[in-house]
Amino acid sequence: MDNLANKPQKKARTLGFAMIIASFAFYFLPDMALIDFFPDIIGYILLSIGISKLSYLNDTIDDARKLFFRMIFIGAGKLVAIFITFSTGSAEEQASLMLLMIFVFALLESFTLIPAYIKLFEGLIYLGTRHDGSAVFAKKKEFDTKNVSERLKRFTVIFVVVKNLCLFFPETAALSTTDNINPNKIAMYEFIPHFRVIGMIVSLVFGIIWFTKTVKYFRSVRRDKQFLNFLLDRYNTEILPNYKIFAERKIGLACIFFIIASAVAVDFYIDGNNGYNIIPDIMVSVAVFIGILIIKSYITKKLLWASLSSCGVYAVVTSVNWRIISDFSYRYTAHHVKTDKEANDMWKFLVGMSAFEAVCFIILIVTVMLIFIRIINEHTGYVVEHNTIDPKVKLTELRTSLKKPLYISLVLALVAASAGVFRVFMFMQTTELADSSWVIETLITGVFAIAFSIAIARVKEEVREKYMY
Repeated sequence: MDNLANKPQKKARTLGFAMIIASFAFYFLPDMALIDFFPDIIGYILLSIGISKLSYLNDTIDDARKLFFRMIFIGAGKLVAIFITFSTGSAEEQASLMLLMIFVFALLESFTLIPAYIKLFEGLIYLGTRHDGSAVFAKKKEFDTKNVSERLKRFTVIFVVVKNLCLFFPETAALSTTDNINPNKIAMYEFIPHFRVIGMIVSLVFGIIWFTKTVKYFRSVRRDKQFLNFLLDRYNTEILPNYKIFAERKIGLACIFFIIASAVAVDFYIDGNNGYNIIPDIMVSVAVFIGILIIKSYITKKLLWASLSSCGVYAVVTSVNWRIISDFSYRYTAHHVKTDKEANDMWKFLVGMSAFEAVCFIILIVTVMLIFIRIINEHTGYVVEHNTIDPKVKLTELRTSLKKPLYISLVLALVAASAGVFRVFMFMQTTELADSSWVIETLITGVFAIAFSIAIARVKEEVREKYMY
């Protein structure tokens, strides 16, 4: 077993309640349409990290953690939706798209966040039952039938529903517009700023009440020293010595970020080949960087610094290139490249920069491949003992089968990187092939993303299976 992964860990002194309390400060504030001035995604990240230790002690809280983690991606999707909404179509189309986006994300949030909070409170009640917790069972009055946990759970569900309704109802004004039959009809959309303000006020009132109740509740749980000491002792004695639990979860979590990195590597261009990529490739570096940090204990220091360095270099190069290409596409056309010396020189520079970016991308992918080869060698390979099967041969076959999709993904990454250079090279052409070169790049990077995601998912599953047994 990997010595880096089996290092003795420091005993926990806290269980993350401070981070849990801090996370609620981001959710209770109202949004204005899709715009969230204090992004909820930060709260979901804090909450997912805050309950991580408790989740090792109770399966219900672990289910809640998974749902809160899912909310991080829903929150990220909402940020992308803002960009798409305000960069597409006319004002009327934006109003309809805004209504659609808010409706979709309201449903996603309600169906994810409500079960998450329910499971969180139910898990705390269960732990309180097992470990003499008094704060989770406190009652305002002796004759109350429900304790404070059950009351707060119910009010939390109400608040989540109210907050999303206060976002959705104002946007329904987009359905009321003038038409050909009655051109003098009053468009309620003219009053949508007022409706949004009213919605924000209602949401804020409920939010303040919910935030006050929730902070008070978790502070009381945090002050329940006997309960807290029981949980800390159990975590330090039962959970910390079991490195397999941490290895399976951390590698699995890192795999998710690597899959996200492959997904955001797919380029979608606004206005075709002369437009710009709506998902900057710096997001690839960000996702890979987070994934590497999560599993830094399971890779060598040389490989860690090599991979982090390649992330940093690619982030800088792709950001600079993205800005230069955007400016170039805005100022010049293929005709300028052929007739204007300045445009032609700029085009040649862009081709060179794109080639350099492609090399940086391949280096980044190679370092990721080396990380996963190490994970395959160290953290996969559960083989059942059998009289007629050599375990070593079976193990070698399994690990070889896991590495082959990675090698295929590397070849596809080379092709995808070349397609990016080809797209920039075709800036000087006016043929149909030049116009569709961005489609070719998108399709090829899409194939790479699918192949890479499948390869990573297989590794993730084998790690889970090994440590499950």
